[in-house]
Amino acid sequence: CTTKLADAGSCKLGEVMISADPNDPEWPKRIPTFFKRGEEEVKMSPEAVIIKKTGWYTVYFMTCDPELDGTTIRGRTVWKSRGGYLQGDKAPLMKFYASMLLAYVVLGLLWFPQVAQYWKDGIQLHRHISLVIAFTMGELAFLYFDFAYVDSAGTSPMEVTVWAI
Repeated sequence: CTTKLADAGSCKLGEVMISADPNDPEWPKRIPTFFKRGEEEVKMSPEAVIIKKTGWYTVYFMTCDPELDGTTIRGRTVWKSRGGYLQGDKAPLMKFYASMLLAYVVLGLLWFPQVAQYWKDGIQLHRHISLVIAFTMGELAFLYFDFAYVDSAGTSPMEVTVWAI
């Protein structure tokens, strides 16, 4: 907001002007915070913002006050959907990993007894296929449980992520 616009009564001096979304007048959401004279820190109380539409959202931190040039912002945002903490584009992967794990378990239940039954008559390729099936089951299990943990807790434990990759 410039001095000219503030004098006209259109806005308050130093505030960021935001035009409303014509389809949703509540958006974009604006949460103002102000420094009191002489203070170098502002602590904000947690605020929940209900998001009604799916899509990508961005958090902007803006200041128009030249005295606050060089301000450092420290904090965190927590994003949670109705289903959990997984991002919207990652949520289908959890179902994919679960279905692939189930498919490999069924394949293993069919394959491993056959290989065991004909162990002496089988060729080296059969043993290698068995290893690939077993390792893929393990990888899919790690990926699924990593996604399940992130979805429930909001963070990913480093050890599980390293093993999953």
